[in-house]
Amino acid sequence: AHPTEQASIVRGHITLEKILCAPTPPPPQNVDITIPPVPAGQKMTYRQRVVAKVEHGTCAACHLKIDGVGFLYENYDGIGAWQDQEQGLPVDATGKIEGTLDMDGDYQSVLGLIEKMGKSEQVAQCVAEHWYQYAVSRSIFEEDGCSIAAATDEFVKNKGDWRSLLVAIVKDPEFRRVSTLPLTE
Repeated sequence: AHPTEQASIVRGHITLEKILCAPTPPPPQNVDITIPPVPAGQKMTYRQRVVAKVEHGTCAACHLKIDGVGFLYENYDGIGAWQDQEQGLPVDATGKIEGTLDMDGDYQSVLGLIEKMGKSEQVAQCVAEHWYQYAVSRSIFEEDGCSIAAATDEFVKNKGDWRSLLVAIVKDPEFRRVSTLPLTE
């Protein structure tokens, strides 16, 4: 988040990219990405300011996806403290997710999202992909798909047991190849 206020766009983007492995496109070139301050004499929540900025034009299509996730975090301010109100107005932490494997739906807050993430095969696959990439010390290639799927299957079959994920990764031939790289003197 930002130092003084929440950042639903950033939070939504990170959740999609790093937890769901559902990439979002970068903003268009030369677009102003700042959220305008509250106009003098008015009261607006951060969410209302974001919607006012991106509900029309080229931003709208991508922001429907990003903000549907990001708005779920609205009860948490810039430092993560709980808030029921912002600027004296009630906080709206509802959101909608579309276009995923098994996370689509309407949510009342991030707590519902977190609960569903714990049962999600998409999240399990994303976790497996990140750990696989870390373990083999390189970018993921299309050819790694079968290895990642096998690690994901073990992770899901064992109800999210981390040991099963790690064992599946280290049993993969690509993991063993990492150690065959020549050492530099």
